[in-house]
Amino acid sequence: MIMSGGIYGAKRIARHLWRMCFAWFIASASIFLARPHLFPAVLRKTGALYFLSLLPLVLMVFWLVRVLFVGRRNPNGAEA
Repeated sequence: MIMSGGIYGAKRIARHLWRMCFAWFIASASIFLARPHLFPAVLRKTGALYFLSLLPLVLMVFWLVRVLFVGRRNPNGAEA
């Protein structure tokens, strides 16, 4: 990595997104799925706790696709 100059640009941002969102998923699953008794019954019955625990993974996929596969846009809306 040192010889090649490291990671920069979209790959660097993607690596940061992956690490950040996966840690966020671990934390949210630890609170929402491992301790459902801390939340009101209406949240447990509707499945909102499952949604909240999987939300970081959904956001990670969205942003990784956007960062890695969608090109940069100019401020005036034209493709770069």
